[in-house]
This record gives sequence, C-alpha cells and structure tokens, in this order.
Amino acid sequence: MTSIHERLRALEELANSSHSSEEDLRRQVPEFVETLRWLHDEMQQGAVKILEENELLRKENRALRERVAMLEKQREALLEQAHRVHPGHDYQRQMWFFGWLEKDPKRIKTKTKGGEIREKTYDYWYFHWMEGGKHRSRFIGKDEQLENWKADYGDEEPLRAWARIQR
Repeated sequence: MTSIHERLRALEELANSSHSSEEDLRRQVPEFVETLRWLHDEMQQGAVKILEENELLRKENRALRERVAMLEKQREALLEQAHRVHPGHDYQRQMWFFGWLEKDPKRIKTKTKGGEIREKTYDYWYFHWMEGGKHRSRFIGKDEQLENWKADYGDEEPLRAWARIQR
C-alpha cells in the first residue's frame, strides 16, 4: 500500500505535468477524493485521541491538586502539633520557601540585689526545614537582622546555598 505522501506527490505531478490531459485528471479525481477522506479520518482519529489524553490529564491534575491540598493540611496539622509541644513559648511562624521562619523567645530569670526575681525575654529568629527526614535549623538573629536576612535570601537558590554552607 502506498503512503499518503506518495499518493499526494503522484497527484501533484499529474496536475503539474504538461503531458496530462483533462481526461487523465478526471480519472485521478476519485483517488484524490479517497486520499482526502483518508486524511480527514486520520485527523479526526488524532483529534479524538488528543481529547481523550487531555481529559485523562485533567483528571490526573485534579487528583494531584487534591493530594497536595491534603498534604498541606497534614503539614499545617504537624506544625500546630509541634507548637503545642512547647505551650509556654510564644512562637511566631511564617512559611519561607522550603521551610519556615520561627521566632523563639528566650526567657532569662535574674535575681536583683534586693532578692527580687526579674524575667527578661529575648526573641531570636531561626530558619527551620526538613532534610532527609530530619529537622534542621539555622540561627538568624533578632528582629532587626531578620529583615536583612530576608533581603539576602529572598530566592530559593541562595537560601539552599546558605543552609548547606552553615552546616
């Protein structure tokens, strides 16, 4: 069986040939029509296949979005559970790329000369992330240093480099 390209090439040569008569062209019209029908059927089958694949991808996409939403809820629940482990601490958290920033208050009790006990609180920021199933964290500093740190590590690549260098 000849391919569609060979059929079209033969028809084109026949139409462009100076030796072709009108009768030769008329004889080739049914073959040309058959070729066009065959092309139409092939294109229609291809379009149906693309539509089916597209629908399958849409369903997979929907399932992935649902899975991601479920994982996000689980992550939030784990963060909340971790927060409850230290109920006396006033943690502040914010997501930052592949980890989170956390304000960790340090309370220091001191005794004055008069015997009075005073408590001072110092807040320090840390960057936390999970790596290889282990919790990792790096010290950032106080509130003032946090803004500079955010400016320096506002993209994921420099942040990953910083996390590796500081080990």
